[in-house]
Amino acid sequence: MNSLVAPKMSASTKTSHSQFKCFTILCLLVGVGVVAWAIHGWASAPKRGAVAAHSLSEWLNYHPPADQIVFFHDKSEFFGGVCTSEAIALMKTEQFDWNKTLVLCRDHSELDSYLASVGAKRNVYVFDPNPDALLFCGTLKSAAGDRFVLVNTADSGKWANGATKAFNFIFDVYSTGGTNAPLVNVATAPSEFMVGFFRHQAGDTVRIYAGQADPADPSHFTIAYSINDKRGLIDGNLQADGIALVFKARDGGPLIPLPITHKRVPAASSRSTQTTKKAFLAEQSNWMKYKAPADQLVMLQDNPQYVDGDFTYLRAVESDSLLEKNPDFTVSYTSNDANLIVGRVNLNFDGFLAAAKTARALPAQLEVPAPLLYLGERPSANGPRLIAVSFYCKHFWSDHPHAHQAFCFSADVFQPAENGRPLTKISSKTEIEIGHYRDHDNDVIRFFAGQSDPNDPTHFTIRYVMNGTEGFIDGNLQADGKTVALAARGGGPLIEKP
Repeated sequence: MNSLVAPKMSASTKTSHSQFKCFTILCLLVGVGVVAWAIHGWASAPKRGAVAAHSLSEWLNYHPPADQIVFFHDKSEFFGGVCTSEAIALMKTEQFDWNKTLVLCRDHSELDSYLASVGAKRNVYVFDPNPDALLFCGTLKSAAGDRFVLVNTADSGKWANGATKAFNFIFDVYSTGGTNAPLVNVATAPSEFMVGFFRHQAGDTVRIYAGQADPADPSHFTIAYSINDKRGLIDGNLQADGIALVFKARDGGPLIPLPITHKRVPAASSRSTQTTKKAFLAEQSNWMKYKAPADQLVMLQDNPQYVDGDFTYLRAVESDSLLEKNPDFTVSYTSNDANLIVGRVNLNFDGFLAAAKTARALPAQLEVPAPLLYLGERPSANGPRLIAVSFYCKHFWSDHPHAHQAFCFSADVFQPAENGRPLTKISSKTEIEIGHYRDHDNDVIRFFAGQSDPNDPTHFTIRYVMNGTEGFIDGNLQADGKTVALAARGGGPLIEKP
């Protein structure tokens, strides 16, 4: 009788069976793990909010050591193979990394990860997508409520020998609403500020230390720094509106302060909004008839000097004079592209609007009263309109070899109070691009008070002079009585987008 003989397994067959067995066991373990993870996740779901809150609580109460270096620059060149002992020591901690301008910045990826987990991120310099050094992180108080404030460097310029080097800061201001509420960034646009400058020489050692909250003033903090071991302090203050930050380098330090950067204009709302109906209508009548002198300078982009691509205010003489002598002027825009814009505001008009519980659009960057470029009455088929055109921001395009820019205005259209109806803002448009121009190092651009056209009741003009060449901007109230069209007139230095 023939018997069945089981075949002998080869070594390879044994191995494959063993692998299969191991694989099966592994799958079972993974399956059990997934189920356990899911059960744990369901069981721990209520606790996740507590974990997130704890993370926010840690950042709201972040208190780094006062001597903690967060920004370091000396003669080290990472790609050139030249590193000082201090730079090497910082890199060995694995807490520092180089940015694109060869500055060692302390890593705060945990903060960035937390912000990403709640749908937020730090503001960054427009031409550099990565945050630089974190200078301050913590809670500040304002009349508008508590704010979670982050301040970063915006270090995009060169460190050229003998050049003027500016300290540039950029910040975020978050409304927290409590540890379980989402973060809301009330700083609506990246706001870059030049706090001070110094004349950089090869071999200079620059350190910036972690900012410290002021225990005696909950709206105030300080940032310590040193240049070649000479120490200085920068003051930071959250304003009452809970939106704006003001910086100032203290006198006596190695950094030359920029007093023109943060000249504050009292808010229009400081005026009493209590007024009689008769007085309000009388004031409204005056604003409807408003006519500024045609030669009144209302906005100036001054000529700060470039030195090897770095910024200095040393030649911004006209702006300094306007700010010093005229209380109606304030800084309306600053950027690292040699744009220093000062403008004439009209707090009386803003106070009139505040009495009616309305306002003009604010500039995108500084959250201060905007330079008023045109104010006047224009008729429409739906009744008279009070039109206010203001400066809003600038747009930039880095299309080398010659970058170009555009001024952006805002246009607010108000329906006057009449027959018991209050003064009402019926439209507000911002970021209206007004022509383009190729920027140069020495551009000086002046805008003069807009004028109503006596021959066309819907039309007005704003005259400007760019580097000695005159041009005009045409404005027209459209038939709907709500829309204002603005465009640079042909033949002037402002042109259509290249």
